[in-house]
Amino acid sequence: MAVLETSQRRHAWPELRLSARLVPVAAIVVDLLLLAIATVTAMLGRQALPIFDARDDVSSLVLLAAGPMLVAWLAMVQGVGGYSREVFGAGTEEYKRILRASMLCAGLVGIGCYLTSIPLSRGFFLLLFAIGTPLLILGRLALRRVIHRTREHGHLCERLIIAGDPAHVDEVAAVLRRESWLGYTVLGALTAPGVPWPPPPR
Repeated sequence: MAVLETSQRRHAWPELRLSARLVPVAAIVVDLLLLAIATVTAMLGRQALPIFDARDDVSSLVLLAAGPMLVAWLAMVQGVGGYSREVFGAGTEEYKRILRASMLCAGLVGIGCYLTSIPLSRGFFLLLFAIGTPLLILGRLALRRVIHRTREHGHLCERLIIAGDPAHVDEVAAVLRRESWLGYTVLGALTAPGVPWPPPPR
């Protein structure tokens, strides 16, 4: 195989690798903040909305259950691959995993409260997942836009080597250069021995 180097920024590779790893960390921080907001909003809504019966012990029960519920929710997102680097930046898989994790967490919390006879307010439970799930999806949408803007300036990129015939390599490289928000830095290309490079003009 013949290798053709196309990157002129070898000194920046360690920085690019480090920056790409920050995306899942940023997603965890954003998710945690949004879930904390959802928890407080659900607790206040449970107390304020007239459709729910007034109770004096909602706040104390929420304070006991909020921490484990948030940890379980984040762990469920991690479990379904919601913090995998390949899901950030494009496609709908990221949102599907958030929705799947939220539904699984709601089911496990409901079953756990039933089996252990924990008197968690049903109103708080419904409000938490009704508010938290859309918030997580909106947070990922906002994070994706930030990632796109950052990638357009050359950061948060993944290194890439393109393999194939010269015409195929040239087309893929052109697309990746044009769509810089995808976040791929082309390091080089792999072609069969004896194939002329660059590809002849069409």
